[in-house]
Amino acid sequence: MKQASTEKHSLKVHVLVQKHLEFDEEIIHLVKQNQSLFTIWPEYIVATTNRLFFCVPTGFGPKLNVTNYPLEYIENIKFKAKFLGSVLQVNFPKNVLIKTEYLPVKSTKELYDFIVEKTAKKA
Repeated sequence: MKQASTEKHSLKVHVLVQKHLEFDEEIIHLVKQNQSLFTIWPEYIVATTNRLFFCVPTGFGPKLNVTNYPLEYIENIKFKAKFLGSVLQVNFPKNVLIKTEYLPVKSTKELYDFIVEKTAKKA
């Protein structure tokens, strides 16, 4: 598994997502949002062999709301590198748009490339 950082909180996210996995599924990428003035608790994006998980903090605490979408549901994905980090924008059916900012550029680019490769295989 490729991981942006190996800190304690990332390990908790890894374990949290692991509970949702099917028997033939494994975690491929885990990307943690960079700390900034705008992010008190970071968001995480986790890619598995079949799905994309978004772990978003709820309220003002370290609790995470986990949502996941099958990779084949991705309609469009955009990656943009910026000064303070990168932006990943993913479009799903029914006008669902998930946009995460302040992500580390290198690991987000690797995640983006993985998703593009997986979604290209279905087309």
